[in-house]
Amino acid sequence: MSSSHSELGKPPTEPVGIVLLNYRGWRDTLACVESLLVSTRGFCRLVICDNASPDDSWLRLQEGLTALLGQHAHTLAHWWPAAAGGLLQCGTQAQLSAGWRPDAPVVLVDNQSNGGFAAGNNVGLRLLLQDPAVTWFWLLNNDTEVAADALAQLVRCARQRPEVGLWGATVLYHHKPHEVQALAGGAMRRWSAETWHLGAFESWQPPSPARVQAIEARMDYVLGASMFASRAWLEDVGLLDERYFLYCEELDWAMRGRGRHALGWAASAVIHHKEGASIGTDPDGGSPLSVFHLMRSRMIFARLRLPAWRRAVVAVAGLRTVARFLAKRRWALARSALSGARAGWSAPLQDTAGALR
Repeated sequence: MSSSHSELGKPPTEPVGIVLLNYRGWRDTLACVESLLVSTRGFCRLVICDNASPDDSWLRLQEGLTALLGQHAHTLAHWWPAAAGGLLQCGTQAQLSAGWRPDAPVVLVDNQSNGGFAAGNNVGLRLLLQDPAVTWFWLLNNDTEVAADALAQLVRCARQRPEVGLWGATVLYHHKPHEVQALAGGAMRRWSAETWHLGAFESWQPPSPARVQAIEARMDYVLGASMFASRAWLEDVGLLDERYFLYCEELDWAMRGRGRHALGWAASAVIHHKEGASIGTDPDGGSPLSVFHLMRSRMIFARLRLPAWRRAVVAVAGLRTVARFLAKRRWALARSALSGARAGWSAPLQDTAGALR
């Protein structure tokens, strides 16, 4: 057993539950899980939700998780000595709800449908909320890999500042491991509701305390690739809003908690993100599918969270985006942006289970 497991007599695991959402990305998911299994600190529960992937993700994940858990059996025996019934439990939402094994540290869920990012992650959050031992809930994109001490650093920050309900990490590009994707999260333009990542494309270097404070003062949301929430946050703010299929969920979540819980940056917790592996996001505009959902979600956010006079500004900003794509002769992206904006303005807005306490 490594020295980190016995340091100062601390238990080998932290009261953290982790949710990974898979969609046609089983290789990335397994790489993320392996990075968690070699962490300096353990977690008490991991829930992996598959959003009805049309490939063979479900079978590959069962086989891959079984192999990974076997490869790391010595370490995991210290993390989870009470897992008498085995380390892995698999099943549909209904099967797991009826037969949840409290001693199973790793759970693979067949969501049986693709309801999007918020709905898929909420399945895992609901399962984890059943376990009173879970104090913090870590939503991780499946196309991330975490530094060995990332979990330990997140927990350290959370213990030091309990007023923070939602923590972001330092997210670096996987293919450029010294380049920043986001420092914790991002900010929103007050008029247009357009967002940008704080620190994007900077060369990473550990920040001063003043830099951490400056970033936190500008944060409007925590990047969805790594969101570390307290139980108090979830019990007060609720789950992710399932009216968003993809994008803007994290902005909506942060806005709903504004004034009641702080947002924080755990600067020493480093995550490497492959970004957009499932849907084709990239800095130059992304795939037509990603553009469609970004525009759709932005319009839904405006309708849900902004006053009426600002919705018109968001609509105009959306038209400017269409015009930019047209100017660059990117016809498919222009069509997708316009279709997404229309879909967002016409989407029904009745409340969903994800928005409930």
